[in-house]
Amino acid sequence: MRGAALICAGMVYYAACYEPGLVDRALKREPGPTAMSPYGDFDLVLGTLIDRLTASPYLTGDTATAADVLWAWRSIGAPCSASCRPIRSSPTTSPA
Repeated sequence: MRGAALICAGMVYYAACYEPGLVDRALKREPGPTAMSPYGDFDLVLGTLIDRLTASPYLTGDTATAADVLWAWRSIGAPCSASCRPIRSSPTTSPA
């Protein structure tokens, strides 16, 4: 796989595997049956991501792409759109 297909694969993996696995882990749910689960379980998803980033500095190789930006952006808690709530809220400070 090369180019745009690889970038799309990284973005689809995020939505189809990482997010559901992360939700299962956060809610302490068992993943669905293997035959019905697109991701297996969270440990498999995380292991796949670690293996990929151990082999190269970015998800798709030696160059940062939109897939890397998506993973970085969402991992810091950025909202996906104006109608989405952030993954984690930022602390608010009042002016002195």
